[in-house]
Amino acid sequence: MGFSTPAQSPGQQYALAAVLSLLPTLFTALRFYARRLKKNALLWDDWLIVVALFFTYLTGVFMVIGTALGNQGQHMKFDDHGRPVFDDPRYIWFLKMLWAGQLSQIFAIGPTKISVLLFYNRIFRGRTFNIINWALIALVSIWMIGYFFANLLECVPISHSFINAPGINLDRKHCIDAVPMYLSQVYSDLVLDALILIVPLPLIWKLHLPVKQKIAVCCIFLLGIMAVAASCAKMIIFNFVGHQLELEPDVSYFLTPIVYWPMIQAALQIIGACLPMLRPLIPSVQGSESGSSGRNRSGYIISDDSSRKIPSSHEGMYSSTSSYGM
Repeated sequence: MGFSTPAQSPGQQYALAAVLSLLPTLFTALRFYARRLKKNALLWDDWLIVVALFFTYLTGVFMVIGTALGNQGQHMKFDDHGRPVFDDPRYIWFLKMLWAGQLSQIFAIGPTKISVLLFYNRIFRGRTFNIINWALIALVSIWMIGYFFANLLECVPISHSFINAPGINLDRKHCIDAVPMYLSQVYSDLVLDALILIVPLPLIWKLHLPVKQKIAVCCIFLLGIMAVAASCAKMIIFNFVGHQLELEPDVSYFLTPIVYWPMIQAALQIIGACLPMLRPLIPSVQGSESGSSGRNRSGYIISDDSSRKIPSSHEGMYSSTSSYGM
């Protein structure tokens, strides 16, 4: 029926849910093992990854239920006149899981962003940087709360969400048109990811480090690039879905990417956020850490001892090269 993606069958939905749950679990476990190896206490950025992982699992559960009991990844039932059957029980189950997944995916994505920003707080110092960083943390928190309630109250009463699909607004009295809301959520998500990627650039640009330590610093960019790439892909998919729904009312089939793409994004962000923490698990890099210290081109102190507080009046001081293994 026009739109076709690599993940538009029940079997592929189950596979996606499994893989996108297992991969971030593996990297989170490695993150915690690396912290234990370095005998470092678990901090807020670590626990926020656990929160994001839990809601990623939850989103996967909703995918599985929506596929098993609903018609996720499948075409809707049509009557003899070619009109979609909106009271089909499998279609209603799909809408219920779509609604639940839209709520859970916010908390599968948001906490990872805050975790990354808290990680920045641990490795960079500077009054201006701290103000910007905490402002971003507040902005992400507002984004999470705002879109949670926007999705929760898409229809009032909430039960109308289970008979009114995004893009096929059959109940304008009780429901908003959810497609513009979804698109605004995707666009703002992309902007936040881009800001999180850009914030440390001026400070990292000034660093003067050995090659191996520069590679470790580049891991920060990897997590940002993964997040932005996933957000860009999701934005393109959501725009395409909105366009397709204007042409054909095959809701369960065309809306399926809206269910699994946020989970892809959540999994990639968790993996990316864990990568810089795995440095202690690489023997060659771990061995190069001992006794290393340096300065960036502006003379800012770079210390290898994360437990030692180094006074500095310099704006944007880089606090510890071993913070990647904290």
